[in-house]
Amino acid sequence: MGGGSLFAESSPPSYTRASQELVIAWEKLYPLPFREILKQDPLKKGIQTEKRKDARKVWMYNFSVFMPKYDRQENVPVPRKEGREVQVIFLWEPNHSEEPYRLQLGEWNGN
Repeated sequence: MGGGSLFAESSPPSYTRASQELVIAWEKLYPLPFREILKQDPLKKGIQTEKRKDARKVWMYNFSVFMPKYDRQENVPVPRKEGREVQVIFLWEPNHSEEPYRLQLGEWNGN
């Protein structure tokens, strides 16, 4: 699973598959994991496409995840029960083997 997978550019991966890849992307990009995906497509925008200047397509998904607060015990992060809901924009370019993922927390600003 992950960066080596290839898809035809005309057919985006499903939200179910994107949910699995979101977990992988998050682990690569952030030191602390989220607890769970609360909602797929909470913005009701479906799967969007970002067309890059070099003609490549990037698939855009939106999620709501629960991010727990963490305590440190002997320099090890320990998740607490409380936390908050965080909006995540997941940009996925399956055909880009080196860096197929980008994540943005909060509203999409186009950068």
